[in-house]
Amino acid sequence: MTALRVAIVTGNAAGNAARICHHLARSLPEVTIVGAVVDAGTEPDRGRQARRLKAWRRQGGTGYMLWRISLELRARTDPQPRQRYAHNLPELGEMFGFPVVEVPSVNSEQARDALSGLQADLAVSVGNRVIKESTFSIPRLGMVNLHHGRIPDYRGGPPGFWEVYDEEPAIGVSVHQIDSQLDHGALLGAAEVPLPVGDDPKLAMERIYTMDYRVVADVVAAIANGRSTPIAVDFGDWKVRTIPTRAQLRELQARFGRPVRHDEFRQAQLPALPEAAA
Repeated sequence: MTALRVAIVTGNAAGNAARICHHLARSLPEVTIVGAVVDAGTEPDRGRQARRLKAWRRQGGTGYMLWRISLELRARTDPQPRQRYAHNLPELGEMFGFPVVEVPSVNSEQARDALSGLQADLAVSVGNRVIKESTFSIPRLGMVNLHHGRIPDYRGGPPGFWEVYDEEPAIGVSVHQIDSQLDHGALLGAAEVPLPVGDDPKLAMERIYTMDYRVVADVVAAIANGRSTPIAVDFGDWKVRTIPTRAQLRELQARFGRPVRHDEFRQAQLPALPEAAA
């Protein structure tokens, strides 16, 4: 059997995508990692930015729009640890013999050229901006995405926040085929872990990191072996989640007795892979 050619697509070469890639490369003999495409974030999507500004103003007026802009600017300037996993993608590329290509945007011409050059059967998306069809349609079998949240009721994000806010008893992870709608394509794999009372969004994410890599591996292995079966999903009237309001943030702050940010998932620690899969 010819090995399935898989490319990794991400916006962070030293985050969870590296961990997922490492697990796939070590645990699936039916898969060959042929390369990684890393979005450096240097080419903004002006059209999407304009649509978001209009939506924010429509949603909460000028004050809300300015608050959302301030969050975006803070996210760009906040110091975040870039090395969240023991190995980054360039290091894994040297270990397993695949190229890593940095591009200005996952939706850029450079990204499309890179994906085309890798001749991947399938691409795995981990931690990306919204990906356009001109990019996700390039691999022969398209692109699957790792989403931290149960689809359809926790489409969008921020991951971990809404499950804690809603006092859910569990938090889910989903792997789905990417299509033209956000977190909407065929659901190919899903799992949940218990969410104890008292967990904050950071702890919720650390729980989900104990099993997300296994769900991705199961989906990729099923595709490689020709036994992938979509899970039935009724999207119905479910809406895409988005950044909480200031009132909702204050509500969680009162619950935990400390300030709560919408992006606490960025502070969650990535646990090492189990020895057998490391």
